[in-house]
Amino acid sequence: MGAAILLAATLSDLGARLVCRGTDRAPRWVLLLACAVALCSGAAVALSVWGWPGLVAFVVTAIAWGAVAAASDAGARPRLHLGALCLLGAALAVAAAMAPWHQGATAPGGVAWDALIAWAAAAGFLTRPANEACRSVFALLHLRQPSGSQAIGPVRPPRRWTIRGFAERTVEVEEPAPAPGAPLLGGGRLIGTLERGLIVALVIAGMPPALAALAAAKGIVRFPEIAADRETGAKAEEFLVGSLMSWSIAGAVTAFLLLG
Repeated sequence: MGAAILLAATLSDLGARLVCRGTDRAPRWVLLLACAVALCSGAAVALSVWGWPGLVAFVVTAIAWGAVAAASDAGARPRLHLGALCLLGAALAVAAAMAPWHQGATAPGGVAWDALIAWAAAAGFLTRPANEACRSVFALLHLRQPSGSQAIGPVRPPRRWTIRGFAERTVEVEEPAPAPGAPLLGGGRLIGTLERGLIVALVIAGMPPALAALAAAKGIVRFPEIAADRETGAKAEEFLVGSLMSWSIAGAVTAFLLLG
């Protein structure tokens, strides 16, 4: 049943943020329809594989996590998102302990359906949902700067964003800006997604020592940008916090897949 919970969290996170942020490629009703179809399909899968308990777990998780994702996208406190992430991890741990894999129906090839669903949901969660969790950590780090101290980079005037949800809402968001001529840590989201995928693959393949090489390679690539920020050390702090959060999520997902 843990796979149903993870699937619900992944689908509701991706759907809620897509609907809230919108896109120029499709009108709002198309996004809502696609989100509804995806969630209904996930609910049908949960019902067919785990029965009514799986359906209840899927619906409850989808509603709760979707609300948290929408609130986080609208500028809610990052502690809400991180607290929900901790609760999700606890729920997955309990579900995995209560109902291990390979106890339900099997797919062609003898692989349990719940294991296949868990792998697919984990792959999806390691992308944008995990990136947004790291983003909440960065937001919390910025909020916890001591009063009177300089935040991570000079702060631009507040930007006004229109959150396209069921009711459009305009919020002001302060974003840290780098000093003139300072390099940006670009590509972090793509690198983080690939990094988490590699961590899971290496551990499951029985190659944990390769993780040290992965961490060393990431540090070497980022070293010039970090070294250029000698005054505040903000880039090093951002790199360390982001890496630890990303590795923690990858480790938790790996443990769920191996121990579930």
